[in-house]
Amino acid sequence: MSGTALLQEAAGYFKMHYPGLTPEAVIAFILVTDLHQPTVQAVASSLGMDEGQLGAHLASLMEVGGAGLLALQPVLGGGNRILMTPRGEQVKNDMQMTLAG
Repeated sequence: MSGTALLQEAAGYFKMHYPGLTPEAVIAFILVTDLHQPTVQAVASSLGMDEGQLGAHLASLMEVGGAGLLALQPVLGGGNRILMTPRGEQVKNDMQMTLAG
């Protein structure tokens, strides 16, 4: 399956289950699932955004006030690590099954 087809399948999954998420939020979630201990700064940099721009998209994914897929954990020395919530882990697993199927 091509990269474009994978993105279309992932977009379809999110449109069905989380229709209010922006494409940028979906891409941020996918990136978080692919990185080891991702930080807000690392994800923002990977997406060509600053942390403020990414924050608006992350808010829709957060445990409190959003879809409940991600949470933030302060990092010693500043910044925040992005954690998957149990719901986020389930979505990751569901999405992987959808893409594999």
